[in-house]
Amino acid sequence: MLLTTLQDAEGQWRATSPDWQLKLRQWESWKSRAKERERLAEMQKKRRPEEGDEGGSAFADHSWESSFNPDDPTPEFSFAGIHSSYSKADLDDDIRELSRWTTAQPWALKALARGIAVHHAGMNKRYRSLIERCNTSVRLALPELLSHNLLVCLDKALFVL
Repeated sequence: MLLTTLQDAEGQWRATSPDWQLKLRQWESWKSRAKERERLAEMQKKRRPEEGDEGGSAFADHSWESSFNPDDPTPEFSFAGIHSSYSKADLDDDIRELSRWTTAQPWALKALARGIAVHHAGMNKRYRSLIERCNTSVRLALPELLSHNLLVCLDKALFVL
């Protein structure tokens, strides 16, 4: 229920938000300039390195567009990444591996991408192990979770938000 509530609210927001539409247009524009960025990077590689130059580091793309994926959950509709040392890229890789090699439920993987974890003895062993790794990287004390109403226990399933 929490997962579908977040997904529905995000879908409605994306459909009506001028900010989201602007972000998508900016990202599409950035994507359309990919060949130009590649050409500039190639020219930089061929150019003789100047003193103190690290060999093209000036053209490394560190913009928000380079890591943006419109299919990812919007941060406002996700609990992932809050106080975590577990990177989004690591989580994406682990979820991709789980979906390929295990019988973990698709809804559980979608929830995990939003920072919602279910830990239960009946869940897939690899999924539970991933949850345990994620949980140790969060580093939040139980009293802090309880004070923020972020810990919900439902019928032997633990949801850590």
